[in-house]
Amino acid sequence: MRLIIGFAFVFLLLIAAAAGLYLTEAALSVWDSMQNRPGWFKILLAGILVTFTALSVIIVLKLVFPRKKKQIQQEEVPVYSEAIIEERIKKATEDGLDVSHVQQEIAELAQRRAAGNIYIAVFGEVNMGKSSVICAIMPDAQASVSNIAGTTQQITHYKWKSSAGDQLILSDVPGTEQVDSSQLSSIARDEALRAHIVVYVCDGDLSRTQYQEFSLLSELHKPTILALNKSDVYSNEELQIIRSKLKLQLPTDTPIELVMISSGGQESVVRVQANGAEEIISRPIPADVSQLTRAIQRTIDSHESTLDQLRDTAVFVLASSYLDKAEAEQQNKRANEIVTTYTKRAVIGAMAAVTPGTDLIVQAYLGTSMVKAICAVYKVPVRDFDIDTFLKLIQAQVGKSIPVILAIAGNGLKAFPGVGTLAGGLVHATAYGLIFDTLGKTLVRTLSSRGEFQPAAAARVFQETLSENLEKGTTDFVKIVLAARQKSKNDN
Repeated sequence: MRLIIGFAFVFLLLIAAAAGLYLTEAALSVWDSMQNRPGWFKILLAGILVTFTALSVIIVLKLVFPRKKKQIQQEEVPVYSEAIIEERIKKATEDGLDVSHVQQEIAELAQRRAAGNIYIAVFGEVNMGKSSVICAIMPDAQASVSNIAGTTQQITHYKWKSSAGDQLILSDVPGTEQVDSSQLSSIARDEALRAHIVVYVCDGDLSRTQYQEFSLLSELHKPTILALNKSDVYSNEELQIIRSKLKLQLPTDTPIELVMISSGGQESVVRVQANGAEEIISRPIPADVSQLTRAIQRTIDSHESTLDQLRDTAVFVLASSYLDKAEAEQQNKRANEIVTTYTKRAVIGAMAAVTPGTDLIVQAYLGTSMVKAICAVYKVPVRDFDIDTFLKLIQAQVGKSIPVILAIAGNGLKAFPGVGTLAGGLVHATAYGLIFDTLGKTLVRTLSSRGEFQPAAAARVFQETLSENLEKGTTDFVKIVLAARQKSKNDN
C-alpha cells in the first residue's frame, strides 16, 4: 500500500508539473502576442481577466463557506387573545351559535381582573388530601374533609392573605375520576385554567390519568407546583426515590416546582399502661405545609409581571375550546340536515329502482352533490376524482350487502299493516334510503374526526356505519318512503 501511495503521489506531482509548464508556456505566448497589440486592447483583456478571476474566487468562497440564510423574523400573532375571542364570539352570535358559556367565562375573567386577587387552584385526584392541605394552610377554613371518594362536589373559594401581604384565593376543586359524575374532571380542569397558579397534589408516582392532566396544564405554561402529600409516612430514602421518579415524569419544557408536605391527620398508636395493659389510641399528626407556602410566594414573586397574562391566556384557551365545541355541534347539525335532505331525494329517485346499489352511479349526481355539500360545511376541499373513487368503493361494498339490505328493508315494511304485501319498489326505495343515510353519516363521522376527505378511509368507515344502521332497523326509512309515496299520489 505504501508503494502504491508513493507511485500515486509521484504521478500527481508529474501531472501538476506538466500543467504548470503548459500554463506558463500559454501565458508567455499570450504575453508575446500582446506586445504587438494596441493599448486599448491590452486594457480590455486585462479587465476581462481580472473580472473572471474575481468572479471565480467569489463562487469558490460561496461554495466552500456558504452563508447562513437570515431568518425573517415575523411578528408573532398570539393564537389566543381577547380581540380574537371577541371577534369569534361576534361571528358565532351572527351564526346563531350558543355562546353563553363563553360569555360567562369572559364575565368571570373581568370580575377577577377587577378584584385583583391571585387565584390558586388546588388540583388532583380524589382522596389526595386537597381539602386537608387548604385546612393546613388556613386553619380557620371550613372545608369538607372525608375519606369517602367524591366528597368535594363543587368549587369552593377561600380567601387567604400571605405573609407578604398578597391577597390570595384558594380554590378547592373537585377531584378527577369522581365516581358519581363524569363531568367533575372537566370542572376541575376548567378552574385550573382560570387560576393564576396550580397546586397539584399527589401522594406518590403519577398515574396515567394524573400524567395526562399534568401534560394538559404544562401545555398552557402556567406556574405549577407539585405537592407530594403524606410525605410523613415515607422514610428519607423512600422520599428521595419518589422525588427522582416524579422529576422523570414531569414535562421538561415547563418549570414545575416539587415540594414535600404533610396535611396532617390522625394516627393509631399502642400505649402500654402501668399495669402492663395495652390500649390503642389516636393522636393527631401535625401538618407541615411550609414548603408549599414558600413555593407559592416564590412563584408569585418570580412571575409578578406575567401572572395575569398567563391567567388571561388560559381563560382565552378555555373560551376558545367552548367556541370550537359550539362550532362543531353546529357543523354536525347542518351536515345531518343535509344527509336527511339527500336521503329523501334518493328515496324519491329510487322508487322505481330494480336493484338498489347497482344504479348508484345512475344517481351519482345526488351522491356527488351530497359529498360536496357536507365537505363545504366542514370547509374541507374535495376533488371530483376523489368523489368518483369514493362512490365506486361504496358501490362495491353495497353490491356485497344487497341481499341483507333487501331482507331488512322487506322486514321493515312488514311492520306496517297493508304495506308489506306491495310491490318491491317500496323495498328498493327503503333500501336506497338506508344506503344514502349510511353514506352521509360516514362522511359526517370521518370529516368531523379527521378534518380531511380520504376516499379509502371513508369507505372503510362506511361498512361499519352500514352495520350500525342495519342493527337499528329501517323504521325511519320506511316512513320516508311512505311519505314520498303519499306525496306522489297527492300530486297526481
